[in-house]
Amino acid sequence: MAFCHSADGERVYRFTMPLEGDSAEETDRREFLLRPLPPESWDRLVAIIGEHIAPSWPNWAPIWRFPYPEIQRDVELRVDAILDRAGVAEWQIATGDAVGFDSPIAYPMNRARKIAI
Repeated sequence: MAFCHSADGERVYRFTMPLEGDSAEETDRREFLLRPLPPESWDRLVAIIGEHIAPSWPNWAPIWRFPYPEIQRDVELRVDAILDRAGVAEWQIATGDAVGFDSPIAYPMNRARKIAI
């Protein structure tokens, strides 16, 4: 599960990696899809996860550890309920650096083309 927002903070997205597993491991290039979320999703997601894992900016990649399994299940249910509201993909992003996202290539989905990976 992953989410991000635009530089101006006005747009929030769930981002997914359509090719996961073995096929993704065979290449340095990664492809991601950005699916829009309602604008209030950012604050809600940060608040839910932040109750247990302190945010750190500019990049926050929480280590998914909780003191009790019941807390983890509760957080996951609440986060999933928000992420499940994501619309259809609006952007396709390709990068050779899946951590720092150096030199990404972004395509609006209405003009996206299949990226060879």
